[in-house]
Amino acid sequence: MRDSSQDLVNLIWSAADLLRGEFRASEYSSVLLPFAVLRRLECRNLLGGRSLVFQVHARTDPLDALRVMHDSAPAELADLLAGLDLHAIASRLAEAGLLTLVIARFAALDLSEQAVSDAEMGSVFDSLVRRSAETTAGFAGEHFTPPDVIALLAMMIVAPDAARLARRTAPIRVYDPVCGAGGSLMALWAAAGQLSPVELFGQDLNYASSALTSATLLMHGLDPGGIALGDTLSNDAHPEATFDYMVAAPPFGVEWKKVAGEVKKEAALGDAGRFGAGLPRITDSSLLFLQHMLAKMRPPEDGGSRLAVHFNSSPLFTGAAGSGESEIRRWILENDLLETVVALPERLLYNTRIPLTFGF
Repeated sequence: MRDSSQDLVNLIWSAADLLRGEFRASEYSSVLLPFAVLRRLECRNLLGGRSLVFQVHARTDPLDALRVMHDSAPAELADLLAGLDLHAIASRLAEAGLLTLVIARFAALDLSEQAVSDAEMGSVFDSLVRRSAETTAGFAGEHFTPPDVIALLAMMIVAPDAARLARRTAPIRVYDPVCGAGGSLMALWAAAGQLSPVELFGQDLNYASSALTSATLLMHGLDPGGIALGDTLSNDAHPEATFDYMVAAPPFGVEWKKVAGEVKKEAALGDAGRFGAGLPRITDSSLLFLQHMLAKMRPPEDGGSRLAVHFNSSPLFTGAAGSGESEIRRWILENDLLETVVALPERLLYNTRIPLTFGF
């Protein structure tokens, strides 16, 4: 990252000084990320011509100004700001007497395209998300994968196809069924986008996560239209779609009991569905996400697909012979779908000592 970009990251994060006492350190990003997005959109004149800075300086009530901006913004941007929980955060800031101060701090930032390119803004936003992960404890099974690990994964997927991709004219379609903050998608975009145009697709169950992925793409100057909200296992937002490259970090050891009815119904379809290889134990959905991705591979005659999934070691070894997990692994091997397994050491993930395993 250029020094100027790092200076901008530090400048934005310095607004956390206003929040101390009223917000916990783990909550700073819930304020800083949406306001950084808001200011970037405002500086790019994407909010229906409304200026939050102007209205606040004109002594308009800041909450009213936010509502006006939201109502005037294009629908997809209004949904994005809602997904980042901007109104709830703004209300909390207002109650603490901090909203005008926070707005004034961000109003001092010039985030126009002339001052900050899409590449620089994307790098800044990525750093803000990473700093957020470093100060936020993960929920059960959810862990932020460090950028260098994701970059390694992306390189290992794309590098073998470099010569072929350099000759390709059609866009490369990239997909993450549990896209989280969008880091894996952006790593594949960085790796494959040097060779050919890239279209990004993703889905996440968490409202804030899908909004954060959309924000990440937007801050990089990319189209977030392929990012969807919903449970990938029970409600695939990209049915019938196939992709060139896929990557996922399914939550570790998270049960699929809530969607058991939909999953079992699709499993009954056999090879016509996404879960024809079998069902794992109800306490771990990782191998369901893997099967979902395998179902979205292109046939070899259309160029095929490559994918990578990062697990803890449990999906590789859990289950005796004849169990759901064992049958899924057998099906993968018999259909020659596994290229390699890469084991990485402990302490690479934030907030956990769990070692990481890549499957390709």
